[in-house]
Amino acid sequence: TVAQVQQIRQGVTVFTEPRLWHVRGADVSRSKELAFTIKKSYKVINGRQREVVTSIIPHYKVSERQYRTTAIKYEHNISRILAEMPRGLSDRDKILYVHQWLVKNVSYQKKAPNRYNAVGAIVDGQAVCKGYALAVKDIMNRLGIPAWYVVGNNNRHAWNIVKADGQWYHVDATWDAQRHDKTGIVSHRYVLLSSKAITAAKHKPEYIFIVKEWQLPIPPADSEKYDRAWWRSYQGEIRLPAILDRNIATPEALTTTDYTPIEEDLELE
Repeated sequence: TVAQVQQIRQGVTVFTEPRLWHVRGADVSRSKELAFTIKKSYKVINGRQREVVTSIIPHYKVSERQYRTTAIKYEHNISRILAEMPRGLSDRDKILYVHQWLVKNVSYQKKAPNRYNAVGAIVDGQAVCKGYALAVKDIMNRLGIPAWYVVGNNNRHAWNIVKADGQWYHVDATWDAQRHDKTGIVSHRYVLLSSKAITAAKHKPEYIFIVKEWQLPIPPADSEKYDRAWWRSYQGEIRLPAILDRNIATPEALTTTDYTPIEEDLELE
């Protein structure tokens, strides 16, 4: 029915399905702005005439040619990322791999044309925190790893919370990528963190964002298993699968910073 379609629409945004970047209104905060045309007719169901939806036609913000060209590049790059991932990795190491790929290959650019969506990260190699977080969300979707888009720091930053081995962990590819931009170091400081560790790292998690009318509480990330994992202070690419007990990151290595992370308004109001 039309009412059912309207309810479904509230959960259909780039924050749940990043591949909807080309649908007008899918990347804004208010679900009512998701633009599509509903075609309907009337059918007799159980002896009563009811209004039913026959088709849903989205409104696109780019031409069909532009969409096809970009979508081909996007899917090709996603396929390449997944094909280059070592086989047999645990979910934990798949998260480390995706995080490392984004840190190495995507630079933080506040003026990039697609900075606010996953296309900026996956196709252009340029994004801001929203683009990084949506790219993580899409790749995790395809790997079957639960992941959400998290908003924090007074609506000025976004990252992800992901699930590995039954536990939730915070992942911020943006801040590690900014360190790579500034120093050339492949950093793993902000991956697989507990709520305690991400808060200590100047993050203030606030909610999971889907649309302005639908904000979910962030699941507790209580496991501190990786808060002092060796990769947090390691400078360079990780060879996967990673051996957990290689050494322990020192508190000094985790608090020392050689760059100042950039934040900006996510325009969620």
